[in-house]
Amino acid sequence: MSTYIVAVDFSDVCGLVVNQAAKLAAKSGAELVLVHIEPPSSGFIYFVEDSPFVRGYGSHVLTAEDKVSTAIIKNDSHALEILKQQVEALKVPCQSILMQGNVVEEVVAQAKVFKAELLFLGNHRAGVFQQFVLGSTENSIIEKSPCPVVLVPKDILT
Repeated sequence: MSTYIVAVDFSDVCGLVVNQAAKLAAKSGAELVLVHIEPPSSGFIYFVEDSPFVRGYGSHVLTAEDKVSTAIIKNDSHALEILKQQVEALKVPCQSILMQGNVVEEVVAQAKVFKAELLFLGNHRAGVFQQFVLGSTENSIIEKSPCPVVLVPKDILT
């Protein structure tokens, strides 16, 4: 079975990205893996639903019982679960991954782990100044991706 990775950032374009990936997966018989990466902060999160891949920095993997990241885990995990249920309602196999780390490195790593055939990203169309100062996560993922990348613009006609 083919696997498509969907980078989930909970932005205004996120729902469109998941929808487009699910439509293509339904037509091609592929599985979706929804991946949300929290940027580094004080707590560490790594949660993989229905997956044998579990790792952490050092020897500590946080759970919902840990106080530092409980709110982040609950909010993001709940949001991912809602997206997963929407995809599964279309009869598309789906799993979700919630972890913390460098967004570019981790999205690319998950594409490699799952041997993804496609990687879906939302195109936020940042301005020239914003891209110059902050760089573009999208561009970095495209440059490092082990598979073709589908950019979904926020003004796409569904």
